[in-house]
Amino acid sequence: MFFGIVINYMDRVNISHAILQIKAEFQLTSLQQGMILSFAEKY
Repeated sequence: MFFGIVINYMDRVNISHAILQIKAEFQLTSLQQGMILSFAEKY
């Protein structure tokens, strides 16, 4: 269970740092960006 928590945390941190590049590459709106971040947080 500990490793699952660590992997989940690392995934959320990486997506949070990469969201600006993801937004620029796929021309996402702020709403779409928020949906990605909220999904990553619950995942």
